[in-house]
Amino acid sequence: MSGAGEGSATASPASVAAGSSGNTVSLAYTAGSTPFVNGTLVLTIPAGWTAPQDGNPSGPGFVAVTQGNASILSVSGNQVTLSVPSLSAGGGLTLSYQDAAAPSQAVDSSFSLASDPTGSSPAALAAQPLVHVSEGTPTPQPGILVVLKALAAPNPNPRALYLDLGGEADEVTLKVYSQALLCVSKATLPAACSQGWNTVDLPASWAQGLSNGVYYLSVQASWRGRTSQAPAPVPVLILR
Repeated sequence: MSGAGEGSATASPASVAAGSSGNTVSLAYTAGSTPFVNGTLVLTIPAGWTAPQDGNPSGPGFVAVTQGNASILSVSGNQVTLSVPSLSAGGGLTLSYQDAAAPSQAVDSSFSLASDPTGSSPAALAAQPLVHVSEGTPTPQPGILVVLKALAAPNPNPRALYLDLGGEADEVTLKVYSQALLCVSKATLPAACSQGWNTVDLPASWAQGLSNGVYYLSVQASWRGRTSQAPAPVPVLILR
């Protein structure tokens, strides 16, 4: 097991949009101080991504060695095992994971690599390459400008948000986007129904750190485990 776990790796691109498809992730591995002689490298595709395969180059999840002296031994579940007959200390290998769908939720995905330069008992690298899965870019909907006045006296509940969601929602997910359409705040909160309106009590920490200004607000409702499709975000003016 000499040298097991040695080496470093990077992933490109650094980020993709949640729920996106057709992604190609390039993984560059650099050997440590121990040269590879009939060694092994194992790649683990993170949960939520397309399952890897090496049989159909035009199919989703295809994994291939694009640079270096290595070949794929097997693909099992989300693990890809590679044989590395030779690789000098500090030498490099590049793997390509193609036409892959990203998870539907924002997450930091670790494309884990394990190495054993001289055998078949690989150990995980000390640092793993990450791909950040970010909120997708929405398409804003022109319409009425909603004013959220977080401290608007004499409102008896200054942080109550009243919504017409077409039903009695159990909870709502609020996403606030900047004018550049980057998600800058997200919260899932319980909802109640009062006089035909769904009400959400916004915690004091909601949209914390956002300055006064115009943003876009998207509201997604859930009824007894069913989740509605999130509508296009509408302009919102946040006054604190």
